[in-house]
Amino acid sequence: MNKVLLAFVFPVVGVLGLAHAADAATCPLVTAIKSTPIPINAPPPNNEGYAYTADDPDGSRWKGQYVRNDEDILNYNLTLKTPAPGPDNACLYEGDPQKDQYGDIAYSRQLKLYKTQ
Repeated sequence: MNKVLLAFVFPVVGVLGLAHAADAATCPLVTAIKSTPIPINAPPPNNEGYAYTADDPDGSRWKGQYVRNDEDILNYNLTLKTPAPGPDNACLYEGDPQKDQYGDIAYSRQLKLYKTQ
């Protein structure tokens, strides 16, 4: 009886999982992210740094900012930390951390992209 039940349950769960995976959004690849310097005439405090956009294969557009900094985070080996958007509909990326003179991490560089379409 258990074998028969398992033989039925596994295919059903597999089909449901595939249907759910088809609807699941994925985060844009790092190579799809483009950066643009934020204009100095933008309202403070967001008048420094970079704005980021990316398009995913589904045609969705993503946007984010790395503000109050004149560094383009794309120059710091950006890696995707969340393969799918979190509850806030955002994807998290991290760049190489800034280290102090002792080699300890002083701060980490993070970028969040939010889905706009």
